[in-house]
Amino acid sequence: MFENIINNRFNTEIKSIEFLNDYTPQGIFNSKLDLFIKSFLSVEAGTIRNRIELESLIGKAIRLQINYTIRPKWTILNYIFIDKDSQLPETIISKLSIFKFYKYYEEAINSYLKESNSITVIRTRIKEIIDDTDSMIHDKLLTNPTAIKTKNFLLQIFKLKYSDITQINLESSVTFWYIRLYLEDKLFTGILEKFSVIKNLDDTKEIDLKTIIKIINGKYVSDDEFSTIDQGISFEDTFDTVNYESEPAGKSHEEEPYEQTFEIKENIEESVPEEDTEGGKIARLFKKDELERIKKKLFKNDKINMFKSFEILENFSNWDDASDYLKKLFKENKVDFYNKDVVLFVDLLNTFYEKVENPDLSEED
Repeated sequence: MFENIINNRFNTEIKSIEFLNDYTPQGIFNSKLDLFIKSFLSVEAGTIRNRIELESLIGKAIRLQINYTIRPKWTILNYIFIDKDSQLPETIISKLSIFKFYKYYEEAINSYLKESNSITVIRTRIKEIIDDTDSMIHDKLLTNPTAIKTKNFLLQIFKLKYSDITQINLESSVTFWYIRLYLEDKLFTGILEKFSVIKNLDDTKEIDLKTIIKIINGKYVSDDEFSTIDQGISFEDTFDTVNYESEPAGKSHEEEPYEQTFEIKENIEESVPEEDTEGGKIARLFKKDELERIKKKLFKNDKINMFKSFEILENFSNWDDASDYLKKLFKENKVDFYNKDVVLFVDLLNTFYEKVENPDLSEED
């Protein structure tokens, strides 16, 4: 079932670089490739000598992204450790940085690595951290469940089919196979069992978002009873009245990825407080330690220049204009396009403009 998605994604990405001849880090950065693919190349690619090598790497990145969307725990463990029982912390941190959504996994793992100071990290410990994170997500989802929480929880699954998030609404549907794999990966067996209320359910059945919301929120009535029994769905569960509020300023970033995404997480590090207006909205996209690294890597450790640039960027109404400004800025400051802090900066800034251009589709935490 993945092959059609993979082929479509691959064809789209190849078309976006139809006239690309510069395979250097700067050339890749300036290209229209998806941010996830750029992140993958920054970690996994050395010198890209020709287009054949580039296309091969793009294909690998797409497969990794799709697997991560459907089975994040399985993908993290197998991608980082392969056939090993342990891995170096720096390798784990580097490979995790590729994943531009479900950022709560990266934050939980990096927090552990920072505190442990281990020389090597065993696979089972990372698995435990992921399981603990999923347990927290499970509790957040089912504590006062809402239509928005449910939609956000499955947003990346739907984006496999609907590349444009403006197309995702209550009538949008995905095959149950995607949902089953996703819930099984997280060990959410209780939520998965809720779907047994649908008669003759199999992996090929298409389920729309409205039905998924009703099932997870315990408001679904069987098809036989649907026409005669009030389902008890409040007006807030209908599409017209669902208010997709923007993420409050000061929240740390997300999924991923990369793009408009959703995360349910605890803030592991202190974010820049809302009342601290220095640097404006863009500064509040980042944690304090991230801002320090961005200042050093992108702005030659010049705080005043950094905040002036943030002010200029906030005046742009779309990503294309902001991207043109960044290209000139990075060239002037001789920025390493593949540095992980640079990738983070571009990733979150891209998400910022996505919210600016689609304010009604911003996600709540």
